Amino acid sequence: CKSMVTASKSSNRNRGKMMSELVTRERILEILDYDPETGIFTWKHRPNHQNARGISVFNKRFAGTPAGTIDGSERGQKYRFIGISGKIYRSSHLAWVIATGSWPKGQIDHRDVDGLNDRLENLREATGTLNCANRFGRSRQGLPKGVRIAKKKFAAQIGFKRKNFHIGTFDTIEAAHAAYCVAAVSYFGEFARFD
Repeated sequence: CKSMVTASKSSNRNRGKMMSELVTRERILEILDYDPETGIFTWKHRPNHQNARGISVFNKRFAGTPAGTIDGSERGQKYRFIGISGKIYRSSHLAWVIATGSWPKGQIDHRDVDGLNDRLENLREATGTLNCANRFGRSRQGLPKGVRIAKKKFAAQIGFKRKNFHIGTFDTIEAAHAAYCVAAVSYFGEFARFD
């Protein structure tokens, strides 16, 4: 799992600069409305100060409309990105700044694993390890998360801090998956995902 997902080759240059100089909460609130119950960002109407034509065009075209662009990751997960003052930010990070007044120290996890669901109740701060624990994990063989075939039995394993740990070998898929679930709660707490 990566903190900031790079989705398309054309946007790689901007994403590298994504978090170098962070926009302030005041600036975000000046140009965006955020509804914490729906997770939707909309562009605010901008006052016409200096660039009358540019602001007028912006207001006609964007004021009151949803902000951001949806982009996908290499795993197919989608996120919304919003450009502010020449920099691109994940909308979940902007929501966090608006709600808490500070930038997250680590990553922002979507509890329901939907990267487009930026409702405040769906967001939580996480380490990279915990964020990766909260994702779907069926194997290519269709086995449940944390289970692999081991000769004619089923092995339970768990990944933690970039290392895999063997939990045990079992006669059934169900027993191996149950062992994984117990270990996941132990390692990841509320971030544990079993499907």
